[in-house]
Amino acid sequence: LEYFIFDGGSTDGSVDIIRAYNDKITYWESKKDKGQSHAINKGLQRTTGDIATWINSDDQLMSGALEKVNQYFIDNPKINLIHGKTLLVNGKSQEKGAEKSHLPYEYLAGMSFPQPSSFFRTNTFGDDLGVDQSLHYGMDYDLFVRLFLKGEFLMVDDVFSKYLIHPDSKTALTNVGFAQDWAIVFSRVLRTLGAKKWIKTLDELGLYVNDGSSYEVSRKFDAEFLGKAFEYFLLFQAHFYYEDLELETAKRIANYLKKEHHIFYQTNGLENIHKRASLPFATHIIKFLRTFTR
Repeated sequence: LEYFIFDGGSTDGSVDIIRAYNDKITYWESKKDKGQSHAINKGLQRTTGDIATWINSDDQLMSGALEKVNQYFIDNPKINLIHGKTLLVNGKSQEKGAEKSHLPYEYLAGMSFPQPSSFFRTNTFGDDLGVDQSLHYGMDYDLFVRLFLKGEFLMVDDVFSKYLIHPDSKTALTNVGFAQDWAIVFSRVLRTLGAKKWIKTLDELGLYVNDGSSYEVSRKFDAEFLGKAFEYFLLFQAHFYYEDLELETAKRIANYLKKEHHIFYQTNGLENIHKRASLPFATHIIKFLRTFTR
């Protein structure tokens, strides 16, 4: 096992805790960096291991997780990434993982599984091991979609991590940040796969981002698969924008799915989002309702 810690220059006592475990840590440093993605890359660039993951300051690995993961990779030599469940901790605990019925389409469409409970073979990336430092919210999605375009994933039922939810956690502060980063990544996916039909639709919805970049791919995806992935991408986007009360965008996405993908619209609960986002004074009403439901 290799352990790397990259602390961004904390003054809250973190360094004292790190020093207490100095003999068990492969390498650590505490100094100002360029953000979370930069810190992750520092670790990935140093690792010599066959299997890697990262956990952030709000995450914990469950006891025995690494041993279980190692055995899964031994038993499944053709698998490039394994993901399990996480335990969301916010007053009460709740298990969360990917929904099997939505896979593998969601592997192209976004982050359907908890990143702290995912582990991947480093050699799949060759010299390209690392996250996109221009992405602050979607760097994990970008990394894993690059992996899925070349390799195979395996979902297991084990709970590998704990994830602390609190008001200052990144996922609690913004959803639009994730939506925008995921739109960049999914646009790259569509360009990579030459999906002109979906690029045109995404552009009409105001979600397409043409940064000129694309990915390496060694797998083939038929038109039906891409269509399903497109649906799930829009489902993610609708929820992100609705959560942050960007209701016009949420309504535009829901309206398109209602017209063009009606069965998907009905079976995935978009009707509720659509109706609430269309109400007069919708923002005030939704805020009021959330004081009860949460």
